[in-house]
Amino acid sequence: MKENNNTSRPPLKERVLSSVRPIGQKSDALVTSKSDVMKKFASSLWQKMRYFDLWLLVPYVVLLFFGALMVYSASVWWGIVQYDYEPNHFYIRQMIFATLGFVIFMVTVFVKKQLYTSPVPVAVFAGITVLMLIYVRLMGWGDGAGARSWFSLFGINVQPAEVAKLAIIVVMTVMLTHFLKRRHADELLTKHYALLFAYPLLCIVLVASQPDLGAVAVMLSLVMGIFIVTGVSARRYMRMFGGVVIAAVAAALIGVLTGYISGNRLGRLKAWLDPFEYQTIEGYQVIQGYVAIGSGGLGGVGLGHSAQKLGYLPEPHTDFIMAVISEELGFIGVLIVVVLLYTIVCRALIIALKTPDLHTRFLAAGIGTWIGIQTFVNLGGMLGFIPLTGVTLPFVSYGGTSMVLLSLSMGILMNISIHEKVRQSKQRKPETAA
Repeated sequence: MKENNNTSRPPLKERVLSSVRPIGQKSDALVTSKSDVMKKFASSLWQKMRYFDLWLLVPYVVLLFFGALMVYSASVWWGIVQYDYEPNHFYIRQMIFATLGFVIFMVTVFVKKQLYTSPVPVAVFAGITVLMLIYVRLMGWGDGAGARSWFSLFGINVQPAEVAKLAIIVVMTVMLTHFLKRRHADELLTKHYALLFAYPLLCIVLVASQPDLGAVAVMLSLVMGIFIVTGVSARRYMRMFGGVVIAAVAAALIGVLTGYISGNRLGRLKAWLDPFEYQTIEGYQVIQGYVAIGSGGLGGVGLGHSAQKLGYLPEPHTDFIMAVISEELGFIGVLIVVVLLYTIVCRALIIALKTPDLHTRFLAAGIGTWIGIQTFVNLGGMLGFIPLTGVTLPFVSYGGTSMVLLSLSMGILMNISIHEKVRQSKQRKPETAA
């Protein structure tokens, strides 16, 4: 005879009523689960903030707001006289760009690494970039005769060449990581190089067709900069470097012979060789930059007291903003800006050399190369070391696209640095316990 177990259980009605909770009241398990999630998120947030890389954060923030200040100083006269704008027009826009850039930087710091390392989001970003480059070539506009470098989006001028620089970095890092997980850098075959250089070459050709030769120079440098940390032998690297230089020179000669590089662009090359011979035309801006640099001396003439920005330097708040800094703050002001940029570049390369992960290593090296080369091209053009190309000074020159993309890159760099610090901390804990 079976024992009746129902006597030990409550009646069915009581069991049903006990399982029903008032509307809006959450179960203890759900509350506990949400509480755990929030605690875990707060812990992760605090951990990342605790490992912030001050060697990246401090120079970046200082350059952002120092750049906005110098844009205000350099653009007041030019905005009023040349464009009939309010005195603070460019300053307000630059502050908006700087604030937006900082927000994007902070968001990127806390996103998952897979967002910029996984093939799918990288492929989408690369495809959108190519479409932007094609669109600007067909429908865009620019300052030079026949140049098409910008298009307007919601009232903001977008320069796809800046987007293409970051796209080249992320695409090359994904492909290099895939190849080098299976073979050494010196064992890469012709088909690997063909696949690796296909996307950068496409972007370079589209940007050169705008034309934006300064951006092309930076892109070529990015390709070689990423290869520095692949482990490729010095002999093979020099062969690649020589091939890139020969190809660039050949393309320039073909451009001159076919008339593609002519007019203002050819004049800039002539002015580089002897700016004083063309001091009233293509060499004018370089010579006025020299005057500004010479007037500044060691300590400068004082913030806001530049004379060259009063109609002598064309667009002093963009490519030639360092000339205004040199005149107003002197050699000391220039040195501070260069040291801050140099700190970011060196820190990026140190991160690239320290991290064992191939993907993040190539990303860090690419971003560091981008900032370093763009700084060199801007200052080199102003000083006459290289032909003037119209490349902005990172984080300082006026420009929304450049500010946003560089801030996004700084966020990626900070994210990589935090992950590396966390990894090293976890490695040290077992040693401490032992």
